[in-house]
Amino acid sequence: MPDFKLNSIQRNTMKKLLSLFIITALLTASLFACSKESVKPTGKKNNTEVTGEQNTLKLAYSKNDPLDPMLSQTAINLRISKLVFDGLYKLDSSYEPIPVVAKSAVVGKNIVSVTINDFKFSDGMPVKTDDIIKSFERAKESEAYKARLGNFIQAYPGSENSVIFDIESPDPYALSCLDFPIVKESTDGSFPVGCGRYAYQRDGENIYLVVNGYRADFNPNFRTVNLEAVHESDSFESSLVIGNTAFSYNELNDGTYTRINANNIDIGINNFIYLGFNMQHEFFSVPAVRKAVSLCLDRQKIAASAFRSHARPAVTPFNPDWYAISDISSDSGADVQGALEAIKASGIRPAMREISILYNADNEFKADTAEIIEENLENIGFYVRLNGFTKDAYLQALKSGGYDIYIGEVKLNNNMSLYPLFTGDAAFGIEEDEAALLKYTDFMNGNCELIDFINTYSEDMPYAPVCYRNGIASYTKSMSGEFGGCDADVFYDIETWSLK
Repeated sequence: MPDFKLNSIQRNTMKKLLSLFIITALLTASLFACSKESVKPTGKKNNTEVTGEQNTLKLAYSKNDPLDPMLSQTAINLRISKLVFDGLYKLDSSYEPIPVVAKSAVVGKNIVSVTINDFKFSDGMPVKTDDIIKSFERAKESEAYKARLGNFIQAYPGSENSVIFDIESPDPYALSCLDFPIVKESTDGSFPVGCGRYAYQRDGENIYLVVNGYRADFNPNFRTVNLEAVHESDSFESSLVIGNTAFSYNELNDGTYTRINANNIDIGINNFIYLGFNMQHEFFSVPAVRKAVSLCLDRQKIAASAFRSHARPAVTPFNPDWYAISDISSDSGADVQGALEAIKASGIRPAMREISILYNADNEFKADTAEIIEENLENIGFYVRLNGFTKDAYLQALKSGGYDIYIGEVKLNNNMSLYPLFTGDAAFGIEEDEAALLKYTDFMNGNCELIDFINTYSEDMPYAPVCYRNGIASYTKSMSGEFGGCDADVFYDIETWSLK
């Protein structure tokens, strides 16, 4: 047999042909394997994209709770719904309302008129005023939205593609409450249709979200979001730790936090921590004494130490992130000298008798806060006794007036209304002629500026502001993005998220 010898050019040519043959064979095998996958079909369905695993994000949801935002009871499903359902407005991290389905609005004393944008649901049908009105009526009855819509009486069609809302009392920030989800009327209750960034789809037992093809302004890296069922008894954070999901969120409502092996970032929430006073007490019936208590508080230490840096000091009753007070400067450090001067001006001698501080001892953040406040008050001459009770006993003592000072917490609505503290469920010991309440009503009615109310509040001090809490967003270390979510939507900037 002849002995064939190849020169270098021939050898290189043969190598290239062999490589090309191997690559072709691998591609053929890969395409054959992909053709057998039915869970993630490629193409478009109702103008909504369905793509492959490389562009998929996994998020946990509660299987035992409806995905309809008007029926959801769990915080995790309500957060997921923000991806599927948009409102007339959305809120950014400063709680400023940004128009989405709304085009423009006029806020009057007792009505809010909203003109509607040319918007489509994920099935291609236009968003109509009837859809908005029906969604509003359902939202007013839902657990998730009824509190923020409490000042809204009814909605009805206006002229030229608008919706008019009647409101009970004037509210210059009413638009911030119009972020309720708009759901297409007469759609499947299990998977209702929205006009948000994603849309629900189901393939057998698999539930996932796909990009809404009718949202030209939304172009995320993750085209598909798999919803991984987590039972209520399971930890959503554990699902992240073991790699089943890529993101979790914890509002730290139980007053504890254990760091997990993931990237973590604080997100400011609208939970106001404050000191309330028993105004029947001879000390705290005097505004100057209440002001002294506020001045002596070391809010920076409370936020950093008691709340493990998961809080922001607040010297006004408003969220320090709120856009409406961005120009109002404040110092959150303790002013012991100012507090002593206020005590002197009051004519009260703090050492006359012991005072008690009531707090929820089941909450570690609150228990540590009580100890710091005890030290702060003793610095200006008070004798202090800490009364830490279990949550139920704490609430009973609060309702019965069994306290001198108490550590309270209330989640304010998006419009930052203080009426829950003045006249609502969180109001304890506030009189109808309270100076701060009267001035706040003037402000809401348009008879004075916000700074006028804040100045009156600072002198009257019906509640001593302490801080606003944070939540913790955690995400797998293989992900990158801005992760600048907010209380209203932890997925606010999801379009920037991607795998490294």
